[in-house]
Amino acid sequence: MAREAARRGDRHARRRGSRHRGGPRSLGRRRRHPHQPPRVGPHDRAHAAQLRAVRPPRHAALPGPGAAVRGQPRVGAGRASHTLPPRARRPAAGLHRRRHRGVGRAAAAQPHAGAGRPGAAVTVPSARVRIEEGVVFASAGGRELRCDVFRPAGETGPQPGVLLVHGGSWHGGEPAMMRGYGILMARHGYPCVAGEYRLTGEAKWPAQLDDVLAAVAWMRDEAGELGIDPDRLVLWGQSAGSHMSLLAAARLVGEANPIAASVNYYPITSLEPALGTAWEHAQQLPEDPATADWAAMSPLTHVGAGFPPTLLLHGSADAMVALGQSQRLYEELTASGVPVDLTVFADEPHGFDLKRAFALHSVEVICFFLSRYAPLNGDAA
Repeated sequence: MAREAARRGDRHARRRGSRHRGGPRSLGRRRRHPHQPPRVGPHDRAHAAQLRAVRPPRHAALPGPGAAVRGQPRVGAGRASHTLPPRARRPAAGLHRRRHRGVGRAAAAQPHAGAGRPGAAVTVPSARVRIEEGVVFASAGGRELRCDVFRPAGETGPQPGVLLVHGGSWHGGEPAMMRGYGILMARHGYPCVAGEYRLTGEAKWPAQLDDVLAAVAWMRDEAGELGIDPDRLVLWGQSAGSHMSLLAAARLVGEANPIAASVNYYPITSLEPALGTAWEHAQQLPEDPATADWAAMSPLTHVGAGFPPTLLLHGSADAMVALGQSQRLYEELTASGVPVDLTVFADEPHGFDLKRAFALHSVEVICFFLSRYAPLNGDAA
């Protein structure tokens, strides 16, 4: 009887202790249910985050002519090109510890001494990259326009330079959004400049395009100081930034030193209602939307023979800038005999590269593309 009472008391103590996290001290921690996932410690979480960071994303095949099949040639208008097959890659040192997932936002979220201070150009140390912030490259509208410069550490000789043009629906954004890409590309050997432009709240079209062209002119004038080859400039834009970088590339076709290559994330190629939800933001560009010449403001109107080799990256589920914007540009450039690659990220929305794995993978795609059309010194074209 005494033993039976003791057993009942023990069961009662266990039930009472199970109400408290970890159970009663005398009984230790509560046993884990066989279907309950194990507890994850800090080391395990860090390891899991690293695995997520290097997992390659899925791609969707572009239907119809010029279909992109992962790792296979894409053929269009007699031209063949390849899309880089996904491969795991360790994130660049110092970036994988950011709390934010997006490469651009993650790097921009870090505070820097003097950042944003008017009249101050700040040099920020970073492994294998020299960063100078707040450099004046032009004056417009009664104020100075500034940029951030990212250069590979050490003397590498003149290399292709990359102008990074941020997005933000023409009314928002800043060069700091491109900081992560500037660091990554500089580590790959490409000097980069992330320049600002006047937003629609400050100036109307074509002030934004004028500012991008001013940044191109400044990079050529300062090529020696920047360590870039003025004859091998790359224009890289995102969303609204791609709208302006594509127009700038078209403007420079036929000049003595045209743009070497064009890189575009979810680009705005035609200003029309079918654009997507970004069409609403486009209404802020001109002085009078009712009388604006939207066709003249659209890159699709200006591309053709002589346009630089172009890379397009787009999510198939983009509601802000429809995938058709990239598809139409792809078709137009292919018909004009211009080398063009279109990489579609399956089921991904606008800004898919804010996810770390997609950002890192897309940089590999871009570097593969540039190795053909704007190769680094010593690389095969």
